[in-house]
Amino acid sequence: MNKHSVERVLESHALEILKERYARGEINEEEYKRRKKMLLT
Repeated sequence: MNKHSVERVLESHALEILKERYARGEINEEEYKRRKKMLLT
């Protein structure tokens, strides 16, 4: 696995955790969008 592939896997995992936290109500929509934007840039 090259560096780019590893980064994509980690990014995907982070997004899944973020979605779960939003679904559980741990973070609000604004925080979800802010963190998602940070992960995807």
